[in-house]
Amino acid sequence: MLIKKIGMVLVAVLLSGVALAAELIAEQQAAKEKGITLYNQYKAISAEPYLEKAAKAGDREAQLLRRGIAIE
Repeated sequence: MLIKKIGMVLVAVLLSGVALAAELIAEQQAAKEKGITLYNQYKAISAEPYLEKAAKAGDREAQLLRRGIAIE
């Protein structure tokens, strides 16, 4: 029973850490928005450096868009 409670606490701590890691600071969020704007204007090469900042911070949308740029 104690092991089960410890396991549940560990899972909760790990999940909260993942959520915090996925949040972007203001600079990264601004870069993501600029990158998405450029990407939607068919300026993928110009968008890449902006999306890279957000992608390195763990933003899944930016990571997927960068992957799309790499494939094109």
